[in-house]
Amino acid sequence: MAERTTYLARYLAGEYEQVWADLMALGEQVREEPLHADALAVARETMRRVRANLEALIPRLQRLGYKFGLDWLKPDEQTSVKNPPPPPFTAPGPDVQEQLAELERLADGIPLSISAWYETIGAVDFVGVPPLHWPLPPWRDGLRQFWEAHPGYSDAIVEQQWRESEVSWSGFEAACQEFIATHPRYPAHTQEELWRFAQAHPGFLRQMCSLGTWLEPLQVYSVELQLTNEDLTKRQEEWEAMYGEAPEYPPSLLMSADPLHKYGISGGAPYQIIVPCRAADAPLADEPHTTTFVSYLRLCCRWGGLPGLGDYRTPPREDMAALKRNLLPT
Repeated sequence: MAERTTYLARYLAGEYEQVWADLMALGEQVREEPLHADALAVARETMRRVRANLEALIPRLQRLGYKFGLDWLKPDEQTSVKNPPPPPFTAPGPDVQEQLAELERLADGIPLSISAWYETIGAVDFVGVPPLHWPLPPWRDGLRQFWEAHPGYSDAIVEQQWRESEVSWSGFEAACQEFIATHPRYPAHTQEELWRFAQAHPGFLRQMCSLGTWLEPLQVYSVELQLTNEDLTKRQEEWEAMYGEAPEYPPSLLMSADPLHKYGISGGAPYQIIVPCRAADAPLADEPHTTTFVSYLRLCCRWGGLPGLGDYRTPPREDMAALKRNLLPT
C-alpha cells in the first residue's frame, strides 16, 4: 500500500492554498499525531517563505522612496501614537519558545500559524509614507477631481468622507486654499513643489501623509505585546469578578492596529484572532478582507506589504512589478 502523501510534500509541490484549506477543514484534529507534526511543518515552511519575502520587500520599498516609521510627525505627535511603530522587521528573541509556551497557556490554545509566525518571523511593521510619485489613493483621487472642478476648496469633501475623524481640518483647509492660490495650474505642479509646500505647513503635511492609511501597511505585533495583553489575563478576571459572567468580548490576540490607528488617527477595532483556537489557522477578525491570518499574509506579499494598493484604480504597476519580482509563493 502506497504511503500517504504528506501535507508538507503537497505544499512543496505547489498546492499552497489547497493545503491550507485542507488543514483548516481538519479543525482541532491537527493537534493529533501524526497530523500535528505534518501541519506544523507546513506552517513553519510557510512562515520561512513569508520571512524571506518581507526581508526582500523592505529594501525594495526603501529604494522606491517609501519612508518607514512616523518621522514625518512632530515629536509630540509621535509620542501620542499608541504602540508607535518599531523597525520594519524584528526577529524572534532567544527565549521565543518559552514565550510561546506561556502564550499557549494564557490563551488556552493558539493556531499553528501564529506559533510558526512568532518562532520564525517575530514582529513586522510596514507603517510609513508612500513615495510621492505613487498615485493618489481612492479618497484623494476624489478630492483631486473636486479641486479640478472648483477654483477653491470646500469642506464638503471633509463632511462627506471624514466626518468621524479627529484630525483638525481647519489648518488643512487653509493650507489647501493657499496651495491652490499659489499653484493656479493645479494639478500641473510637480511632486517636489507639493512636498516643499507640505513641509512648510505641518497640518497639510499630516493630512498628505495620512494617505498611508489607505495602503493598509502590514503590521503584526510582537509576542511580548501578546503576553502583556490584558484581554488574555487581567481584564477577563476583573470582568468575571464584577459581573459574575464571561466578558462581553471573547479574549483575543491583538495582531495589528486598524489602518487609521497605525497613523495616530482615531479608527476602528484592531485586527485580532479569537482564542482559544487550536486549529492550523484562524480568521483575522476586523480585517477588511474577511480572511484568515495566512491568507492575509499571502495578500500582503501580493501587494508588496501594502494590501490597500489592491483598491487603487491605478496602482504603481512598474513599482509593484519590481517589488514582487521573485517573491516566494506561499
